[in-house]
This record gives sequence, C-alpha cells and structure tokens, in this order.
Amino acid sequence: MEKLEISITELVKNQTAEFEFYRSGKLYYNINHSNGNIYQFTVDVEDKDDIGFASFEKTHKALNLMRYVNKSIKDETFLKLK
Repeated sequence: MEKLEISITELVKNQTAEFEFYRSGKLYYNINHSNGNIYQFTVDVEDKDDIGFASFEKTHKALNLMRYVNKSIKDETFLKLK
C-alpha cells in the first residue's frame, strides 16, 4: 500500500465521495480529489455493529465518511488509483 501523501483532513475537506461498486460485503467509494488524484476506500457493510442503520448514498460529502476512510487506511484497503 502506498503511503498517503496528504493528511486525512486535506483528503476529505471540501471533497465528494462517490459510490463505485459493491463486492464481497464492501462498498467501494472514490474521492476524485481537487489535486487530480483519485483515492478509493471501502465500507464493510457486513459489520452490522459498525454501520447500524446508516444510509449509504451514491454521493456523500467525503468528510461524512471520514470514519470509513480511516478504517480503510488501517485495514490496508485504501488505494490511490491515480
């Protein structure tokens, strides 16, 4: 996994996360960052204790999904696509 070259705050501030696809119990979201890079993170929807009754829309403010960005970095599913 490539090290994140910006802070998590900079990653999500004034950015949008868009749902890309679902595979094996995970939602995949992309942040098309204003710096020209695309970052991808996952949301584990099988972890019912974590997601509870959360709603996941096609588009979110990235800041509202920061919890899942952090988890994705920690479990090494966070990717820099471009």
